[in-house]
Amino acid sequence: MVIMISGASGGIGKATAELLAEKGYTVYGLSRKPAEIEGCKHICCDVTDPASCEAAAKEVFEKEGRIDVVINNAGMGISGAFETTEAADVKRIFDVNLFGMVNLTRAAIPYLKKTKGKIISTSSVGGVCPLAFQSFYSATKVGVDALTYCLRMELKPFGVTATAVLPGDINTGFTAARKKNVSEPADYNGRIKRSIEKQEKSEINGMPPSAVAKVMAKAVKAKNPKPRYTVGFSYQLAAWASERVPKRFREWILYNIYAK
Repeated sequence: MVIMISGASGGIGKATAELLAEKGYTVYGLSRKPAEIEGCKHICCDVTDPASCEAAAKEVFEKEGRIDVVINNAGMGISGAFETTEAADVKRIFDVNLFGMVNLTRAAIPYLKKTKGKIISTSSVGGVCPLAFQSFYSATKVGVDALTYCLRMELKPFGVTATAVLPGDINTGFTAARKKNVSEPADYNGRIKRSIEKQEKSEINGMPPSAVAKVMAKAVKAKNPKPRYTVGFSYQLAAWASERVPKRFREWILYNIYAK
């Protein structure tokens, strides 16, 4: 089985690529810059550039004669108030988190049709439980979830499946790399700073990336993968409850924990 995974230079992506290689799969790790990924082959690829994605998929196919799985894992984060976040930062996070998925998936689909392959995308519990001051990140993950469900229906006749994997708080370099909008209008009364500190504390104390890698491997191995896998029991419970409790009640809980 031949697998392409974006965002493979660190964190969840690297842990997943190395675990899949350890299990005997042929793995191509994609990232913007050269990276050493144990047991994997590497291709420089910028997921925000459709031509770069097309070239990467073509290279893998020409070398291996097939592509069985594409894992969309490239991502970034920004935090801060909706009203003060720079437009360029908003565009960048959508380009990477959402359009990056679009670009690599579109490049891979012609090859996945040949193998009745799988599309697996890293989403987030933040997509089903959107958090204040993470509005644009949450919005991109809502988009990933929606595209996943649409792809499942559109590609079903070809035998191609689509799955979203939803991590909760994960202790990776993602927290330190997140761009923080430190501008806080006086009328927010310190709420932004308090909220981001709480969220980042949860991430630092979160699960290791290997926990997500194991779920990714489960989705890769599954004959008929589920539409969604949520990582960690507490986050499974949160995602389940978020879709069943009244929305105003969910808002009240999240506001009092993260936005008050």
